[in-house]
Amino acid sequence: MINEVDESLRLLLLGELSRVDEASITQASQITFLPPSTLIETPPKGAHINLYLHDVRENLRFREHERSLSSQGGDADTVSRRRAPINLDLAYLITVHAGGDPSVEHRLLTEILGVLLRAGILPARYMSKKLQEDPESRVLLAVAQPDHPAHSDPTRLWQALGGPLRPTLGLIATATFNPFETRVTRLVREAVLALGPGIPPNGPQRPLSIKTTRVSTAGVVCGPDGAEIAGVAVQAKGYEVVARTNEKGFFHLLDLPAGRVTLIVRHKGFRTQEVSTNVPPIGRPDLLEPLGITLEPLGDAEAVALERETTNAALIDTGREVKMSLTGRLAYASGNPAAFVVVRAGSKETTTDGEGYYTFNNLKEKVTTLVAMVPGVGEVSVTPSDSTTSLPAREAAATSPEKAAKPRK
Repeated sequence: MINEVDESLRLLLLGELSRVDEASITQASQITFLPPSTLIETPPKGAHINLYLHDVRENLRFREHERSLSSQGGDADTVSRRRAPINLDLAYLITVHAGGDPSVEHRLLTEILGVLLRAGILPARYMSKKLQEDPESRVLLAVAQPDHPAHSDPTRLWQALGGPLRPTLGLIATATFNPFETRVTRLVREAVLALGPGIPPNGPQRPLSIKTTRVSTAGVVCGPDGAEIAGVAVQAKGYEVVARTNEKGFFHLLDLPAGRVTLIVRHKGFRTQEVSTNVPPIGRPDLLEPLGITLEPLGDAEAVALERETTNAALIDTGREVKMSLTGRLAYASGNPAAFVVVRAGSKETTTDGEGYYTFNNLKEKVTTLVAMVPGVGEVSVTPSDSTTSLPAREAAATSPEKAAKPRK
């Protein structure tokens, strides 16, 4: 980046100074970026401009903490995400040489000062080819600024350079620099703001208040080829509730406490991942961080070892008692998932997710019958199964409260 700014400054000075009357700067070789000691030992012949870069530091006034998002080609579902570029102050010491003729040197300094003051921002026509290709590139020019730390004490600077004090101009070129990696991720276009069984107390058309928003985290899970993966289990560490991705790889979790949480992402055939994210406080969905998670497939040896570990994973020996876990899926006769239905196993209760999956943990005995509280129908007995269990109720009944039968006691 620095050499591109050097080349652009050379183009600016040469382009503007070569057009003045009785121009003394007409060739690119008359503008250099050498240490002053080199010119003292070997004085140049004829008019000469030297820009010595002696200080580089970040300009903290322009620092941005937000990450930028931009579309990825023609794919509407993919975006590139990266940190905002930083801005560097490049401090140059500008000296002119004209064979020791003060009148020529002072005139040339005046012309340079006029060029830099008129420019303010480096014109695009004088930018190097590489800077022109980057739409984020800009170079701000500030000249003769004694309050800048790099030019606050020119006498000490000349002493450090080991040369005699000369008339100089201090130039600060503030240029953008982006060394950060660009990450391509799937774009999460929607997030559910509030979920729950049944309908709102004031009717289905009642607008939801942003102050009661309960979404804690949401994202998309993909494989290494970028394809979305359905059925991936996503769980917040320390909490029992498990969300599963839909056919587009999308998931969301509700009602987690605000702050940093760790998500555990599991799927058969892939390595388990832990992802840290920030849960926004209630009513601040603008602070939600959409996640793009890419799973890595297991190797053959890892898959065999994991299969052995999980063969007896449903039974956990705690010394004196054995506890079990139970997972299944409910759907209506039409094939649509029975989403957000309350399911009871003995004294334990849970709610299915958006795809109809339910999970019970720490069961003390084998469960042979579950009870599903189907909206508009009532209690329905369900036998746990490894495959999807179809509810013996019409889906229409679950969405038509006026036709619903009274629940069985």
